[in-house]
Amino acid sequence: MILNKKERPETLYSKPKNLILITVLALTQTLALAATTPTTDHLQKEITQSLTQGKSKSQIQNQIYNRYGTQSITALKQILKTQTNSDELRWFALLTIVRLTGKDSLQTIQATLKDPNWILRNAALKAAVAIEATELQDDIESLLHDKSLIIRTTAVDSIGKLQLAESAPKLVNALFDEKNYHKGLKSKALWIYDHILNVLTQFQHKQSVPKLVKLMELRLNAEDTDENSPKLLTTLEKITGKKFKANSLKEQVFLWKRNTLAEQTF
Repeated sequence: MILNKKERPETLYSKPKNLILITVLALTQTLALAATTPTTDHLQKEITQSLTQGKSKSQIQNQIYNRYGTQSITALKQILKTQTNSDELRWFALLTIVRLTGKDSLQTIQATLKDPNWILRNAALKAAVAIEATELQDDIESLLHDKSLIIRTTAVDSIGKLQLAESAPKLVNALFDEKNYHKGLKSKALWIYDHILNVLTQFQHKQSVPKLVKLMELRLNAEDTDENSPKLLTTLEKITGKKFKANSLKEQVFLWKRNTLAEQTF
């Protein structure tokens, strides 16, 4: 018996029709996807033009997202990788990638932390903080020895913002790095010194106390003793909750050394 059209079960009758509809929809989506995937040159010109027009970076990022969505990522990565592009353009590309993809941008950030350009390394550190990329702890710690003072300082601040307390020993070692002084430990400390002490205080890292006392002793009679020794002393007091009355910095060093030795003994 052959069923007529009206008598056929709906599932049997609708299968071919649905299959055609699904195929058409898939083809439409594929064509739409291809049409909204920008080339590197096109996207670069669009960003440059928008920046020239004075649009804010957030406005341009919204514009890119609304037009292309994540289909812009491939072109943005190429813009970022091209060393001949302007710092501003590459910086913008990195932050846009991070904004559009979040934690999926970890590899891009990690690669940019090694970029020859300090401006891009700095942007990568800030991007890591923005997405709470604690996975990049080792990469961030390595920048504590960067040739750029700005990068070293941003690395310290990033460790603090990401609450990477396990990095505290590396921060203490950075206090003994002669690059962080004008001409060695006896000379004036650079601004990174204060940043390191602030983060160590934040972490309440008691294991750093013996080395901090040693640093205070090494820097007796340094060029900036009157300015920076009280900061180091305050850090010790905040970390340990202890204070010693003394008539001189030399006496303070003696009392802290004696206290440290006593605690190590017991």
